[in-house]
Amino acid sequence: MKHAMTCTLPTLGLLLCLTAGAARAEERRVALLIGNNLGEPGEVPLLYAERDVQRMQETLEGYGGFASGDVLVLKGRTEQDVRDALEKIEATIEAAKSDDDEILFLFYYSGHADRSAMHLSGTLLSFSDVREELDAMDASLRIIIVDACQSGSLTRVKGAGPAKPFRIEQMEQGSGEGTAILTSAAAGEDAQESEHLQGSFFTYHLLAGLIGAADSSNDGQVTLTEAYQYAYSETLRDTSELQHIQHPTYSFKIKGRQDVILSRLEAKSGDGQLQL
Repeated sequence: MKHAMTCTLPTLGLLLCLTAGAARAEERRVALLIGNNLGEPGEVPLLYAERDVQRMQETLEGYGGFASGDVLVLKGRTEQDVRDALEKIEATIEAAKSDDDEILFLFYYSGHADRSAMHLSGTLLSFSDVREELDAMDASLRIIIVDACQSGSLTRVKGAGPAKPFRIEQMEQGSGEGTAILTSAAAGEDAQESEHLQGSFFTYHLLAGLIGAADSSNDGQVTLTEAYQYAYSETLRDTSELQHIQHPTYSFKIKGRQDVILSRLEAKSGDGQLQL
């Protein structure tokens, strides 16, 4: 991820423009959120990756139906710390599964990376190892969000063109299973931070979407489809003014759901209206 400056949108601060209640979850939701300002030696430190993780935690707990005890946050940690955290979460999911609970697991990373690995405070953790760990988890649904340079290697999208419309084709209602991947940039592209937004372009717009801006249907809830479409269009718009354009990417293999509700706004007395 690289640092850039822009003056396109005012900041959301700590994303407290809304004061909606906690989202109602249809299943137990567990998250691992990782942010690293420091990558490998010689890489320019990022300014906002660890702050983005804090904002993501606040949004998931406030609007996404994630209990605070089910959100594990790592800031400025190493490859081994991440592996240990994945083992801990796997044990949590196995225990919950024994109670016949449906589990949605969300993995989020913001920091330096290349096509093959995350750069974690001087250590490397390959994306292939992460995918292997996540695929082995007994979660009903896995959502992987990576905000890092060249992260499109996870979806095998090379960029340099508009993404196809994002739509989950399965129309069955009820519980589902599978994996959805969202990345901030295509393979070969840089992911960028904005000093004005005080965060990365992609995460900023994704979170703005989750707290209301992406609710295109005006039904008081934001789906995976809506969140991605909003983050994609806004990231592309903002970075088109810069030297390096970002094309967020996605890949999904989900069955048994019409869509995934990521946040619920539950507006009361005017709350739920995004104020930029």
